[in-house]
Amino acid sequence: MKIDGLVDEWLRLATSATGLFAYYCQHARFPQSGATPSYFVDLVEQVVHCGTQLEDVVSMFESEGHHFARAEELRRTGARLQAIVDEERFATDAALGGGALDAWE
Repeated sequence: MKIDGLVDEWLRLATSATGLFAYYCQHARFPQSGATPSYFVDLVEQVVHCGTQLEDVVSMFESEGHHFARAEELRRTGARLQAIVDEERFATDAALGGGALDAWE
């Protein structure tokens, strides 16, 4: 598999994670799962980590003059997923510290 293929696969994974998060925001639960929001955040954090590593490889090859059609999409999507992790991690930490878990969406 070429790097472009890895980027495509990671973007597919990121799209699925974003879709799951949107479902959770709308329904206050995950489809067919009793997973907790913190479990999901941990999982997305791993997806972000993989994307960051892939972005590093893409950047290395770009510095050597190679071009990847979806490189900017990789970067934007990684930043968007990181924002979800940061926001949800902050909300979870704040709720645990303040006893507000019942009101958290």
